[in-house]
Amino acid sequence: LRKMCLSKNKASNPYYIAIANDQRKILSCLIDVGVPIDCILADDLTPLVIAAKKGSLRVVRVLLRRGAAVNQRAGAKGITPLMAACEKSHERVIYSLIKRGADVNLGLPNGTTPLMVVAKSCPLQAVAHLLAHGAEVNRKTKAGETALTFACRKGRQDTAALIIAQGCHMDYSALEVIACKSGSVDLLSLILESKEKHLQQLHAEGSDSVSKKTEGTFPESDEPTTEDGRDEEEDKEGWDTSEKSQEKHHQGKKKKKKDEDAKSSSSQDSSLLHIAAEAGSVELISFLLQRGGVDVNGMDKAGRTPLFVAIEKGPHHDVIGLLLDNKAKTNVSGGEKGLSPLGLAVTMGDLQTVSLLREKGRANVTMVDKEGYTPLTLAIKGGHQEIVSYLSERKWKQQRKGKGDTSAQPTTTATTATTNASPRVLLRVEDLQRSQTQFLVAETHRSSSRPPKEEKKNKRRRKRKKKAKRNEKNKEV
Repeated sequence: LRKMCLSKNKASNPYYIAIANDQRKILSCLIDVGVPIDCILADDLTPLVIAAKKGSLRVVRVLLRRGAAVNQRAGAKGITPLMAACEKSHERVIYSLIKRGADVNLGLPNGTTPLMVVAKSCPLQAVAHLLAHGAEVNRKTKAGETALTFACRKGRQDTAALIIAQGCHMDYSALEVIACKSGSVDLLSLILESKEKHLQQLHAEGSDSVSKKTEGTFPESDEPTTEDGRDEEEDKEGWDTSEKSQEKHHQGKKKKKKDEDAKSSSSQDSSLLHIAAEAGSVELISFLLQRGGVDVNGMDKAGRTPLFVAIEKGPHHDVIGLLLDNKAKTNVSGGEKGLSPLGLAVTMGDLQTVSLLREKGRANVTMVDKEGYTPLTLAIKGGHQEIVSYLSERKWKQQRKGKGDTSAQPTTTATTATTNASPRVLLRVEDLQRSQTQFLVAETHRSSSRPPKEEKKNKRRRKRKKKAKRNEKNKEV
């Protein structure tokens, strides 16, 4: 029986079957027979860890009364019974293990503590219970994450507020990004408010320290000094007091400040507004815009504005409309190809976004990307007939308004897209031939300013004849 109980086969091990099926009497009989209570069973786990994972409170109590080790690690991860109960969110098992002396700060080898696991999944009462029994708030994993980051990643505002109230250390820039990605406006406002309070405290402490320094008395020296506060003897011994050296000194300080600012800005690849636009959260964007201190036209490392991100990752039409209402610029190129927001919407084939950009943002139709394409040529190239007709009509109306004649109207969309097109619109005719709209290709081919093949051949013949005449004259000479 002991050999059977020590085997790692789940189907034939009576010890494992008794724990899994919550059979307390059989379990106590096996322990009385002499089966070790902390033996290693299937998956290299102890009986107490298996019972904590299953959430069987009665079995856990029996094992604890019989003297099972509360803080023994098991398995490949080195998991404890408390960690197993926290991962599965078994509250009553957590309470009983802590009551029997389980170490609240004993976690996994990678630094994950029970408080971190509870903060992302368990109810608020379990988090408060761990904090009341001495769980450390400022412990970090090997990746530098705390219990607060776990709570923010899941968007749990109540848990984050409880942890912040315990006086934890906060990396505000990282927490703002995590809260914004979670999509919780309450959580983001909580972190921003705590950041403001922290800055106010630092400002108050700094003013107090400055006032104390100014109150102190300093001994006065009778020796002559320079304007920089150095003695004249030091200047004679080798100090360079020239104006050039002082300028170099100040320039070095400015460079250091710029480097520090660049490092702080590079920690966040994109602003909170970019993250909210990528998530398509209208609530977050409206909250950030109402709060202030956010640049609607700010660019990330890839040169993209929040409007560009909202079109690229969505398109999120509500977010695009909200950004355009708050004076987001539409005639700005971004991304690898240098597309404008209108050009990006055209390549995606989204007529609703195109109409929003044209009507609300007054996007420029003739804006060219890095490859020399306008939005109209991109629409023709992609075969988006509805966008082609929309852009050509809008362009025709603008031209007529500029000339002061609004009586005549275009007969067909094809002729308007070609007759009114500038040479830039007709770039890359070979690429346009591959388009699905054959009638547009035919019209652009007619109106193109390139000479036909016969004229090219005639020019070559004339050049050859001229060369032949020159050679004959040279021979005669």
